[in-house]
Amino acid sequence: MNIFWSNYLSKFKKLNSTKKNTVIYTATGYIESVIRFLQSFILAKILGPTLMGEVAAVTLIMTYGTYLQLGTYSAIIQKIPLFKASKEFEKAETYKNTAFTFSVFIGLLAFIGVSIYAIISQLSNFYRIGFILQGMCIPLYYIFLFYTGILRIENRFISSSILQLLQAFSILVVSLTTVFFISNKAILVAQVIAFMISIVYSYKNRIEWFKIQIDLGALKSLLIIGMPLITVDLFNVLLNTIDRVVIIRFLNETQLGLYTFPIGLAAFYFTASVKISQVIYRKVLFEFGVNQDEKNVTSKLLKSGLFLVLISPRIGFCIEGSAYFLIDNFLPQYFESRIIFHIIIPACIFMTVTPFLTSVLITLEKQLFILIVQFLLALIVFSIDFVLLKYLNKGINEISLVTILSYFLYFILLSFVVIKTTNSYTLRDFFKIVFKTTLIYLFTITIQTIGIYLSKHNIFFLLNYNFEGFLYLIITISLYLIFLFIIYKTKLLNNFINN
Repeated sequence: MNIFWSNYLSKFKKLNSTKKNTVIYTATGYIESVIRFLQSFILAKILGPTLMGEVAAVTLIMTYGTYLQLGTYSAIIQKIPLFKASKEFEKAETYKNTAFTFSVFIGLLAFIGVSIYAIISQLSNFYRIGFILQGMCIPLYYIFLFYTGILRIENRFISSSILQLLQAFSILVVSLTTVFFISNKAILVAQVIAFMISIVYSYKNRIEWFKIQIDLGALKSLLIIGMPLITVDLFNVLLNTIDRVVIIRFLNETQLGLYTFPIGLAAFYFTASVKISQVIYRKVLFEFGVNQDEKNVTSKLLKSGLFLVLISPRIGFCIEGSAYFLIDNFLPQYFESRIIFHIIIPACIFMTVTPFLTSVLITLEKQLFILIVQFLLALIVFSIDFVLLKYLNKGINEISLVTILSYFLYFILLSFVVIKTTNSYTLRDFFKIVFKTTLIYLFTITIQTIGIYLSKHNIFFLLNYNFEGFLYLIITISLYLIFLFIIYKTKLLNNFINN
């Protein structure tokens, strides 16, 4: 065992800094995902779909409130590496402090506004308290966000990872220790306390503190850069939450709870793509600031995206199998959610590559194309969801089908825009990217179907527990690992990744 770990550490030390950061940051992301998975499972078991649906509804305040900083955070994430590449260190500090001061000030105004509304409104007790707690989270979130973001920019991924793990673990502990006393409000209280703990930890451990500073010239520049970026982010959130807004409007909290349980766990599928894209984005942005090479940026990001397309289905099978096991044995009230897992999880493969596609366009300052795509898709998704629920009396299963359609269209349209706006690529490259990703999607569905068939016809019980989900996980993972082994041995890996 010691020899194994020695060899592993020896290989790790030989990696370049980008690969080391990728390994550390992605591993941290998965640990964080496991923590959030445990929290979701235990709280779903204790509270049930209706109370969890109430939480899902009120947390939309935080979801949209995080974008009130008008893109100043997104702007510094893009600009600071460019400033440092051109040795403009003082300018980088001014921009950083201005963005931080502006964002926290806006967050405090939001907290005051939301609190006043909650006090004077006729909302129920839960929603009134929930609004205040979520409003309080907004300025705290901004402080936490700037800490983790600046640490990543400065290549301090270990410190950033520690902060994120501390925040996730704090939410888990606080929510589970208070849920029996204050019911579903425990989740909202835990968010506030977790942000406070993370901020205090940062201050006590001398992680760089921001100065209160507003430079009007810098702020104007940040807003000009950041507004398009934040609009892109906002429309991305809108695109991914329209389904929940429509469900709560036309159905009820119970249906929302049944829907958000699989949708929330499906987010774990994207952990690797989000984390790896953040690491690589920092690297290519710095390189682009030096050499202005569009082809280099596009090539590196597309190759990383396609690599994740190939390996990420393993994560999906783990999520599905684990969810089926938990539902069968511990969460029978979520039985209706099984079909949504079956529909949504394979389609997540399209969303693993989209962070890399958007990173290309943002690096090349062509984010307007992202906004156009998101706006069109938001209209399409809302229209279909609205018709399905209001006029056709359909339910959450049909909404999930619209969701996977949006995943596919988002991937298709972004891929097309990236290829068409980059002079080094042709339509042939676009069709190759789409073909490769769709092929893996169809292969994933095939393995999923085989896994469901074999596990259902070979159900076994042990100590009164149904192990169908566990059997499904073993079958699907084994089949996909065999596929990856063949890809590796036949040297098809490079052919797949290269555009």
